[in-house]
Amino acid sequence: MKYKVGLTSRIIHTKEYFEIRDCISQDMIKFVQKFDLIPIVIPNNHKLIEEYIKMVDFIILTGGNNIHNQIEPSNQEYSISKVRDEIENEVIRRCIENNIPILGVCRGMQLLNTYFGGEITKLENLADHNATKHNIYFKENIISNEKNKSIVVNSFHTFSIETLSSELVAWAHSEDGKIEGFKHESLPIYGIMWHPERKSYSDYSVNLSEKIINKLIDKK
Repeated sequence: MKYKVGLTSRIIHTKEYFEIRDCISQDMIKFVQKFDLIPIVIPNNHKLIEEYIKMVDFIILTGGNNIHNQIEPSNQEYSISKVRDEIENEVIRRCIENNIPILGVCRGMQLLNTYFGGEITKLENLADHNATKHNIYFKENIISNEKNKSIVVNSFHTFSIETLSSELVAWAHSEDGKIEGFKHESLPIYGIMWHPERKSYSDYSVNLSEKIINKLIDKK
């Protein structure tokens, strides 16, 4: 039986057509196809969440947009991100109720942290984390139990975790101490700050991303 993975969608405002659109990277679709998963794109619509949750076996909270409470209310992105935050917080709640595994990617990882009571903050030095690559180091390697090993990952974020939720356990950090990977202490929930669907710069990081996905799929 093929599992169905729900992919949350980012919201964009297209000035050319004066429309607000839901969208998702084609790279993410190709990425989940590696696991023989059927992608189900979840729209940002409150009335449809329940029906979509019934369809899926696994959820990826994808990247894009910022967390709305980190944006000035006067900014156009504020209202767009607020809607997405509300939708994805409801998705998280329903997944927990139904024991559906979750992987948070970049923004998705940040949102998981805030959902469980943690805090995020804007990075002071964007050059080290935005549109670049860097090493991450393992406090605990959740796959092979290796410690102190470093790998190279991509990095496309402008916010980082300021305070980690007490329900989450960090297992990877960047050289400057930013949390790059966590897991929930008891639920099938993981967060990674890099984008596994984009170029990952090292075979090991590709393998690690794939092993995390397989680990969550196995929860089913």
